[in-house]
Amino acid sequence: MRARPQPLDTRMLRCYFRNMFQNLIRPLDAFETLVQLRVNGSATVSARPATVEVGLWTVAMHRADSDAALHSDVWERHPTGDEVLCALSGAFTVHLRDHGAPPVTLTAGRTCVVPAGHWHRLAVVEPGDLLSITPRTGTRHERVAPDVHTVEGRTVVETGQW
Repeated sequence: MRARPQPLDTRMLRCYFRNMFQNLIRPLDAFETLVQLRVNGSATVSARPATVEVGLWTVAMHRADSDAALHSDVWERHPTGDEVLCALSGAFTVHLRDHGAPPVTLTAGRTCVVPAGHWHRLAVVEPGDLLSITPRTGTRHERVAPDVHTVEGRTVVETGQW
């Protein structure tokens, strides 16, 4: 005996398609929203700060007119994947810690990939816009320690221009 088809729950389908297409049928302000890329290939858009569970990757645009806009006083690392940084306008310096790599300056149209697990931070050279594609799982942050050294027998703390 063949199983009879179950009636279609149109409420569930309407909900599915509404969620599926809600972000595709209207333009979004890339500086006011975050796109969360999910393991299953879907993308979810949320307002900033993130009000939903973060995805596997976050795509974000940042308008940076000062170092404070990029939390340049904080080192961060992403152990589960590389981070892609792209200067859309302006200029930014990417500092890497613990690997002896010199800082990299990104100007408009230039991209760099920060390898997974590398501590890094950004500084604004010239105000502009930055696109980041960031793996979220396991992301860690640490405050930048001031440069402490001795000059003529005195302890000097230089915070530098972060």
